[in-house]
Amino acid sequence: MSRQHMGLRIFYFSIVTVVGVVIQLLVSSTGSVAASLISASVVSMIVQGLWRLSDPDSQSFTHQLVPAGGALAGIVIATLVRFLQYGIHPLNWAAIPVALFTSAAAIWLRPKAHSEVCFQHRVRLTTVFECPRCRQKFCGKSDCWNSRGVRCQRCQQNEVPVFDLRNDHWWTKRFGKRVTSGSCMKCLSTAANTQVHECGQCHWQMCRRCWDLDNGQCRKCGWMPEGLPEPLRVLIAPTRAVPRRSSRTVVAGQGRQQR
Repeated sequence: MSRQHMGLRIFYFSIVTVVGVVIQLLVSSTGSVAASLISASVVSMIVQGLWRLSDPDSQSFTHQLVPAGGALAGIVIATLVRFLQYGIHPLNWAAIPVALFTSAAAIWLRPKAHSEVCFQHRVRLTTVFECPRCRQKFCGKSDCWNSRGVRCQRCQQNEVPVFDLRNDHWWTKRFGKRVTSGSCMKCLSTAANTQVHECGQCHWQMCRRCWDLDNGQCRKCGWMPEGLPEPLRVLIAPTRAVPRRSSRTVVAGQGRQQR
């Protein structure tokens, strides 16, 4: 989940809670039990509808708990405040289970998700390819999906990265420390001018950008480090997993064997 979506859900939850408190306090101030129960139900239904319009991922069950939780929190707070200030009719407490039941019914009866369509051709998908770089869904035709590069044609043209090229900890954990001598075997950039890492199996050297363009797979021996994004591991043909070893240790061992 991105920070933007997380922030949206927290903001929406807070707004729904405040609005629920205000509406329920105003309605309960009339002294009508029926109005209080109807208000709890209506607020719960309205926030669910607004959430589905505002969040493109609202079909997810966990996402729909955001408006349901906000509405329930607002009605509970309003009922408690009204009870502590003026006292309420015992039946007014029924607004809480009414809100809970309404939200549960709205989630249960939510419309089914639409069939996924190709982001490029807008046709229904039978075989789904999710681009590991932009996360869009594609049908796999050659003009929208680059099967060799394991990415969509747009990401291929724009050279969209799949890894965070600036995250030193991520690269060190999977590829080991950057090498300080030599150059990238693909683009020939020197190790002094860019971050170069070596393959954990054959010690082929490439810069981070070239490792990214090759999806983290060594173009010489096919080795891939552990901990790559799930879409890459699914789409790329499996290779023999070899844990990373220090290049100095390997060379020294070879030297002893030769002696």
